[in-house]
Amino acid sequence: MAEMDEILQTFLSFDRDGNGFIDRDEFAELVKVAGAAMEPERLEEAFGAVDIDGNGVIDFNEFIRWWYERMERKKSSDEATTRERTNSMPVARISPIKQEMPAAPEQPELPDAAVVALQEKLNIATQCETAAMAETAAVRAELRAARETIERQGAAMKTLEVELKTARAQSGGGGEANLAALKASRDRLARENRDLRREFEKFTERLAKLRDNAIDALFQCGED
Repeated sequence: MAEMDEILQTFLSFDRDGNGFIDRDEFAELVKVAGAAMEPERLEEAFGAVDIDGNGVIDFNEFIRWWYERMERKKSSDEATTRERTNSMPVARISPIKQEMPAAPEQPELPDAAVVALQEKLNIATQCETAAMAETAAVRAELRAARETIERQGAAMKTLEVELKTARAQSGGGGEANLAALKASRDRLARENRDLRREFEKFTERLAKLRDNAIDALFQCGED
């Protein structure tokens, strides 16, 4: 569980825009922080290898798969380096006692039951992560809709202000009624705009709370 916690925290730290995916720019930052300098062509090739479904972003499942593949490659590389160093040692420098020592017994393979249990934990974590991402996406959609409405209302209010100035200049000959109607429309839009901005702030706070509780929600899911 501690390792999964580390994987998720790493994923979230490079998901700069918080949309639940790692895009090409965020992947380039990850590679840079890891200290692996790559040319653009090599970077694109590496990104494509991680982005298995080819949708242009790396989701959490693809990130987990890449993480464990990277760990396996590192383990194999370390073992190969150790064997190479051991084989390159002069025979005279190896103690006779060490030469006579029996080989260490092979580590037993992980029992099937343990593999199944580990896979089940991973499935639960994946389901929780998917649910958290879906809730975050819903809140983001509400935020976008509220922002678009606020922008439309702002444009409408500017138009009304221009019309009000024109109506004031032409207030004679029945223009007062038109002026009053325009003021009423402006005041109504202003109230709706204020209400929407308050809703927008609530959505923003909710999204921030979702981000803050993402890790706890993920690892508490299915514990009972």
